[in-house]
Amino acid sequence: MRTRSLFVSLLTAALGVTVAATATATTPPDQVQALLAHNDTTTTSSFTASLQQRDTSEHHCGASLIKPDWLVTAAHCVAGRNAEDLQARVGSGERTRGGTLTRVTRVVVDPRFVDAQPNGDIALVQVDPPVGHAPVRVARTAAPTGARTRELRWETPCPDPWCEVTVLREVETAVTTPNRCDNGLDASTEICAINPAAPSTCRGDTGGPQLRSVGSRWELVGTTSRRGDRGPSCATGTSIHTNVAAYRGWIEQYAGPL
Repeated sequence: MRTRSLFVSLLTAALGVTVAATATATTPPDQVQALLAHNDTTTTSSFTASLQQRDTSEHHCGASLIKPDWLVTAAHCVAGRNAEDLQARVGSGERTRGGTLTRVTRVVVDPRFVDAQPNGDIALVQVDPPVGHAPVRVARTAAPTGARTRELRWETPCPDPWCEVTVLREVETAVTTPNRCDNGLDASTEICAINPAAPSTCRGDTGGPQLRSVGSRWELVGTTSRRGDRGPSCATGTSIHTNVAAYRGWIEQYAGPL
C-alpha cells in the first residue's frame, strides 16, 4: 500500500492531474499475474512475447499477441531482418522456458518507418504454427492524458549493457502531455508516458506492450518505441509508445478483423 501511495503521489505531481488509486493497481485483470519489484518475481501473460534470433535464442525485442498467428511489435525491431531468422516465445515471463516457441514466417513494417526518423515505429509479425494463448484486445481509441497504463518490459539482471535479458517485469506509468517527450514524438500516432519512480524505456523493452485496464481486461494501447528524452540511456523520465489505435485499420489489412 505504501508503494502504491508513493506512485500515486509522484504521478499526481508529475502530471498535474488526479490519479485514482484502484484495486487493479495491485491486483491485475485476468490476463496478467504477479508483481513488480522483486528480482525473484516475474510477470506472466498469455499475450506477451519475446522476439528472438532463431539460431541463438537471443532476446531481441518484446511483442504482443493480437491473434493466434499475429504479433505487434516496433518497426525498428524487425526492419531489415529476414523472417526466417526469427522466432517468438509467446505466453511466458521467462525468455528461455515456458509458453510456446513458434517460428516467424512474415514481417510487415509500416512503410512510413525510416530508421533515422522513428515515427511509424510499428510492425506486424506472423508466426507459424499459431499459438493457443489468449491474445490481448487492441484498443479502438487512444488512452487519454492522465490514464494509468502498465508497461511490460524485458529487463536485464544487471546494469552491464551486454547483460542477458531474462525475465519480464511490469511498470506502472501514465499517459502525459506530448510536450513532456522531446525525442521526436508525433502526437497524432504516438503516446508520451511517464513513470517518475522508475527508469524509462531501456534495452530489451522496445516492442513490448503498453496496456490500459478496461473493465476486467487489458487493452493494448501502445507498443514501446523509445525513450521520451534525449538524456542518458535508461534515464528516469518519459517513454514514447506507438499508438496502436491509430493503426487499427492498417493492422486489420493484414491480420483481419480484430
